Amino acid sequence: MTIDRGRVSYSKNSIQANDPKPASEAQGGYIHYQESVHGRKIRERSDSFMDNFSQATIFWNSMSCAEKQHIIESFHFEVGNVQDMQKIKERVG
Repeated sequence: MTIDRGRVSYSKNSIQANDPKPASEAQGGYIHYQESVHGRKIRERSDSFMDNFSQATIFWNSMSCAEKQHIIESFHFEVGNVQDMQKIKERVG
């Protein structure tokens, strides 16, 4: 696992020309598994995929008061240091 030392450690980003980029197959990056399937195959998610809150709630409730405060302060810091709020809103929207 690589720990990127740039200004950002994720892609897509508008600060560092979308670097770092995901590793290619030649670099040992993720590739999809090819599988032969017989019969009827559908691409459909179960209803549990529509639940966007239970796992986050369980995680939050497992935190101590000090850990919750640290998370809150971290979010305040990260959001408070956004340089171009409009670009962020466009990417999220």
